Amino acid sequence: MRFFGLLLALVVPFAGAAQSVLNSTKGELGGSSPATQTPGVPVLQTVLAVAVVIGLLKVVLPKLMPHLAKTKVQTSLGSTIQVQETATMASGQLMVVSVRGRTLLIGQTTGSMTLIADLTDAEAKANEEPAFFELVDKAPGNLPAYAVIEEAAPAPKPIDRVAVANRLSRLQKLIGE
Repeated sequence: MRFFGLLLALVVPFAGAAQSVLNSTKGELGGSSPATQTPGVPVLQTVLAVAVVIGLLKVVLPKLMPHLAKTKVQTSLGSTIQVQETATMASGQLMVVSVRGRTLLIGQTTGSMTLIADLTDAEAKANEEPAFFELVDKAPGNLPAYAVIEEAAPAPKPIDRVAVANRLSRLQKLIGE
């Protein structure tokens, strides 16, 4: 966004100066004066100039952005995270990163980083220590009783139909039915 502001700040004064030079040379060279020009020509020139600038920005800006973007992933010297390769694109970067024996393909844009794929070899995955939940799932037999606390739900009480009928008759008397 700063690039657009800088470009606009540079282009507008030069465009105004160029217009004044063109107007002064036309009168001196015997061309038509601004008063005798066709009414739609300045508007057409402006639209054409804006189209050229937008076209240049659309073509040139994507090629310049990787050089202007200074954000790169940097790690300390003794870190377990190592960036092996990077590929810069117009919308971001692809990185191959080694972390604790795993090789990951990560996509980075200005707003986020996304894990695209795990590129670790099958042999390296087999040598990896299992996580705690994997150890619990593989544990033989049942867990000890002190690890799981289960309480039985209380048995439902049987319904006393006579007592319910007595309550309903009292309610009906109170209501007046």
